[in-house]
Amino acid sequence: MMATTLKRQAAPGQAFLCMRFRKAPHLAFHPGWLLAGIAVLGLITIAKFPVVFSIPCPWKALLHFPCVTCGSSRSLLALLHGDVLLALRWNPLFFLSIVAALPIILDGLVQLTTGYRIEIRGVVTGQNALRIILVMALLFNEIYLITQGI
Repeated sequence: MMATTLKRQAAPGQAFLCMRFRKAPHLAFHPGWLLAGIAVLGLITIAKFPVVFSIPCPWKALLHFPCVTCGSSRSLLALLHGDVLLALRWNPLFFLSIVAALPIILDGLVQLTTGYRIEIRGVVTGQNALRIILVMALLFNEIYLITQGI
């Protein structure tokens, strides 16, 4: 198996990044295809059934404060209209998750067109740090949504 590797060595105690291009089995499953399929189905739903976005949040209707995903529909619509700042204002965590999914989708498209997968691997020194960051992001997003009255 032929692979091209770009590597940056790290100092002791730090993480390093490794990026490889390797030949993938033809049409092997890739999570980017799944995300792209979900995105296409979502866009078709938006085009055919715009009333779906007018349904109120049941969590907010019952408990009178927003859930973590409140504002995601409005954020998506703002993003589709090209208003990035408004999309970020409606729900920052949803916007950042869309931005994080784009490289995975692009990697799937690269695999589909060229047959090569782009692997970016990093060694993280603590998995608990990643979990804490995720919980803090959810908490800060909830606080933001409550303070903004979304």
